[in-house]
Amino acid sequence: AESYQMLLERVKPWFDALDRNTVCVTHGGVVRALFRLVLGMSAQEAVRLDVPQDRLLRLEGRRLEWL
Repeated sequence: AESYQMLLERVKPWFDALDRNTVCVTHGGVVRALFRLVLGMSAQEAVRLDVPQDRLLRLEGRRLEWL
């Protein structure tokens, strides 16, 4: 099974390589990894995040916004 740390290590190179507007359809684990990368959250904080299944998450710079 993949740990949250392994997931973060898999997502980070993709995230770091983004250089234009991108739409990403994904699951809550990747959303939590993005919160960790963008906001510097700890793994414990990210695990407790409520990740709605019926909302969009907009990321612009270092700002995350649920739509």
